[in-house]
Amino acid sequence: VFIGSCAPAPIPELLSLLAERFIGMTISSETVASETLLPALLKNTYQIIITSQPIESPEILCRQFCTEQLFLTIPSTHPLADKTKGIYLDELAGETMLLIKDIGIWRELVEAKMPQTKFILQEQDETFSALIQASALPAFATNLTLKNRNGIPNRAVIPILDPDAAITFYCCVLKDNKSYLPE
Repeated sequence: VFIGSCAPAPIPELLSLLAERFIGMTISSETVASETLLPALLKNTYQIIITSQPIESPEILCRQFCTEQLFLTIPSTHPLADKTKGIYLDELAGETMLLIKDIGIWRELVEAKMPQTKFILQEQDETFSALIQASALPAFATNLTLKNRNGIPNRAVIPILDPDAAITFYCCVLKDNKSYLPE
């Protein structure tokens, strides 16, 4: 089973559902640009795609899957730590922040909304996590990444208030492959 997604965090959510259902089958996934997902599904390169918009087509089944909300994580001593009710992305202009490189659709959002922010990009998730623990630099997390990591110790977690800081994801399959779609 091959999965293509526009963001990485929904993938573990889907993998846990599919692993129970397709015991003994290989399940692989990748995060790719949104515009490549539908053509790849139609060519059957992917059996499932995760998109940020529903796809309406007579040959495709599409179901709402999950919503991912963006958060800022900072040490409790950081000057922005008192913003417990939330913060807007433009309030982070000029900050230097840690950012994982492969965050799919989220990267477009933060780079567009925060052009004056300097991002220190990390390729490895383990390195990124270690730097978050050892650094005073702000970083992003989401409700899904916080769940998968059981939170982030010693950091304040502040909601991002921008309306586009929450993305609803959809699972889509060809109708011929409807058995791949989670209930």
